This record gives sequence, structure tokens and C-alpha cells, in this order.
Amino acid sequence: MLSLLHITNLRSTFTSSLFLKSIFVVALFLLIFISSVTYKHTVSLTESTELVVHSHRVNLELEQLMSYLKDAETGQRGFGITQDSVFLQPFNGSYKKAK
Repeated sequence: MLSLLHITNLRSTFTSSLFLKSIFVVALFLLIFISSVTYKHTVSLTESTELVVHSHRVNLELEQLMSYLKDAETGQRGFGITQDSVFLQPFNGSYKKAK
């Protein structure tokens, strides 16, 4: 059994100024550590988001370029088959847009 004297000693240990200061320092250190890790991950997430947005823009431009190339190919094929200059309009328009 714990004696009354032993309980009193434990209580005085946990309420001593040095113990409370050391607990405060440890808590402050943990707070600073967690904050720095959170900041690092936030910066990393921001950089990743910027890369994803850039990739999305590049994909959209490539899709548009492919559309222009399909239009040019269609116009070229139509002109080649019919020798009608009407089919060169999509070819010329797409050629200028693709440049």
C-alpha cells in the first residue's frame, strides 16, 4: 500500500516548479516540431498542385493541337480526292492555328 507520506511526495513532485517547467518545454518543443512538419507538407502540397495544374494545361493544349491536325488531315484528304479547293479551307485554317 502506498503510504500517505509517499502520496504526498508524489504530489509535491508533480506540482514542483521544475517539473511543470520541463513539461511546458516538452509541450512547446512538440508544438514547434508538429508546426514545422505541417508547414513542410503544405509547401510540398502547393508545389504538387502547381505541377498538376501545369500538366492539365499542357494536356489541353495537346488535345487542341491534335484537333487542328485532324482538321488539316481531313481537308488535305478531301482535296486530294476531289481536287476541290473548298477542302483546303479547313486545311489552311488548321495549319495557321497549329503554328
